[in-house]
Amino acid sequence: MAGDGSRSADAEERAAGYPTHLSIYQAEFSDNQVFQDTQTLNRVYEPLLKEHLHLGRLDMVKVLFDRRITKRTPGRFATRVLRQGVASCLKVFYKKSFLKQYNKGGRVLRTELCVNDPGDFGVKKSLGHLQTIAHHAMTRFSKAQAVAKSTALNRSTFERILLPSQEGGKRVAGFRFGAPGSMRILEALGCAGLLFQAFSNTDLRQVLVERLGTPPDEAGSGHVSYQLRKLKDKGLVRKVPRRNRYTLTDLGYRTCMFFTKLHQRLLTPGLDRMNETLRGNPSPSGHSLDRALDALNHQLDDLAQLCGLEIAA
Repeated sequence: MAGDGSRSADAEERAAGYPTHLSIYQAEFSDNQVFQDTQTLNRVYEPLLKEHLHLGRLDMVKVLFDRRITKRTPGRFATRVLRQGVASCLKVFYKKSFLKQYNKGGRVLRTELCVNDPGDFGVKKSLGHLQTIAHHAMTRFSKAQAVAKSTALNRSTFERILLPSQEGGKRVAGFRFGAPGSMRILEALGCAGLLFQAFSNTDLRQVLVERLGTPPDEAGSGHVSYQLRKLKDKGLVRKVPRRNRYTLTDLGYRTCMFFTKLHQRLLTPGLDRMNETLRGNPSPSGHSLDRALDALNHQLDDLAQLCGLEIAA
């Protein structure tokens, strides 16, 4: 009888406009991707750890969690990689909460958002609000990982971006690989927090000047507008309808990552290794990258000789 009376009272309260809502102070949301075997999971996950060490920076955290962060914002913002045996765990901290990804049981890549205080996000302690925040944060994170894992460009796409091409009936200039201005634009778009959000001409110029050290006279509004038009015509960015903002396409993100990695991790250190004045100690290095670059240098020397080209002293 007591139970029936309780249900009747609840129905009357809801009818009077007093519904019941869950109040959550701590919550954990997760997404699991199951792999066939441990070796496949390790081949996918270990390289991704290196690609996401920068997520703890303020410019990345505020976009990942879709929150405004200034120098005065209290809390902890950092990236940590924890290892136990052969298993790795990536954590991105936002105040008292954090995003976590790790290898679970050798078969599951598990992504978690642990909310330890809804006040971190400035929302009420309702399950619906926290679910929305978790869904958006994990979706952004997973999309960035998926695109970062598939950065390779085929030859035709590579050439279409580098060389002048016909796009939509008009001629579009090529994007000069290796040119400082072009490389800074791609680095800003792919590696400085603009990839998850719609950004404006001003946002891009701010990143170029404040984060990448571009001289202000080389990051003027007209110059950046020209680069954005070229990127749009090449299919690397799209304009947001009825707004002066842009977003990266999947091709644009892959291109930014591919060109930046190729330039910063292979071309620049490779050329430095070939320059005796920059090498310092000429003794062989034990680092695997240095050994690979030495082998590449010898192979390029052999190729130059076969082609009848003179090798620079």
